[in-house]
Amino acid sequence: MAIPNGFAHPMLSLGVITSLGLLKPDNLGDYIKLYPDLFKDYYIVSKEAQGYIKKTDNTFFDQWVNGNKPFENFKVTGAATGGSPGAAVTVTLTQASHIGALKELSPAVVGHFFVDDTTGIEYEARAINKGTNNAHTITLAPTDNTETAAITTSSVFLWKGRQSANEASTQLDGMYKDWTKRRRELSIIRTDKNYTDLAMMEKLEYQNRSYYDLDKSDMNDRHLYSTEDQLMLGRKRNNLQATGTRNSDSMGLVEQIREWGEDLGSAVTVGDAFWKSMARAADADGYTKKYDALVQSEFWYATEDWLDTKLTSGSKTVVINTDGKSDLKVNFDYSSFKIYGMELDFKTYALFNTARTHGSDATNSYLEGQAVFIPQGNVFINNEAGSLPMFRVRYMSMDGEGWINKVMTDGGLFDKNTKANGEVSIVSYKGLETYNIHAFKIAKLA
Repeated sequence: MAIPNGFAHPMLSLGVITSLGLLKPDNLGDYIKLYPDLFKDYYIVSKEAQGYIKKTDNTFFDQWVNGNKPFENFKVTGAATGGSPGAAVTVTLTQASHIGALKELSPAVVGHFFVDDTTGIEYEARAINKGTNNAHTITLAPTDNTETAAITTSSVFLWKGRQSANEASTQLDGMYKDWTKRRRELSIIRTDKNYTDLAMMEKLEYQNRSYYDLDKSDMNDRHLYSTEDQLMLGRKRNNLQATGTRNSDSMGLVEQIREWGEDLGSAVTVGDAFWKSMARAADADGYTKKYDALVQSEFWYATEDWLDTKLTSGSKTVVINTDGKSDLKVNFDYSSFKIYGMELDFKTYALFNTARTHGSDATNSYLEGQAVFIPQGNVFINNEAGSLPMFRVRYMSMDGEGWINKVMTDGGLFDKNTKANGEVSIVSYKGLETYNIHAFKIAKLA
């Protein structure tokens, strides 16, 4: 496990340019074609580019980059249980969750959300005390007032960003990478960043790290990740109190499926019975038998093992497609297969693998063995609406020009006032529109 992967800090000395503010629905696809590596782990943004509604500056440098995982996590030194549902608790970060020459930096930051990877409980950070190096404390409260804080020394808190900000929201501390030096292509996401006038220099150092132009990639990548995570895993939040956050009923796709779709169970076994139950449900839906399957790695392994058994025994012919090739009976580099009249396009989904995104222990994650099945095609709604896709992203544009992301700046570096700094924020207004939601399915391995 690699922790904490980064730290929260009010301001760094660094120049910044973001291209997310240049995106409109008609240029998303071209953007993804230019930078496929940036989007390969994300499903929802790729669907946007296909018309279900792009850009980051990618540059090669010999420079400081994150040697751990794309996003932060931290652990705590002791257990803590809330006295009542929704109540806050205060815990101390472990020594390994601090970085910096004096262990004065950590990813603890007020107003951001963190999910305990061992339980799936989401917390709002309400107070931070960084007065003692190597022993920062953080006050956490569940974002759902029916849940009780249940923190152990095995808990791993995954950074999720600011996903439910207030209208006219204010600037909070930004998250920054713990960089190491090597050559690679950088990608980006944000929420808030703040820079000094030293950004005008060619090369800058901070805590013995060179931060020149690094956040050109990091800011966009953070915004893309936080947006993808909210639209896929975001849940209702009714216990938020930190400045700059608001309670919201907005839900990601997984929570929508759990509430209105079909839960195939949290202890399934991949085999004939499972796929037959899915096929029966598809027959009952009557809309489609074609699904995009987003799966955590363990579910994919179990599917490959089952296919291997079926094909070896000769009891079933499974049509497998990969790289444009079809009817390959034995080839495990496939992207899709057909079974019981269904066609399933599989993708091992990065956001279900917390080891990949945050450096956590995926075998101890609440997402281990999870699979989501998203029906493909259109559904007829009514004479006025006509035929609409079962899944698409809806967004609101602040300026009326159709921009998907709103980039806001302040400070003397942007000629806004006389203070020698530059503040940058990216804001998106997005939600998921799902038709025929009962045809969407979720499952988890035993």
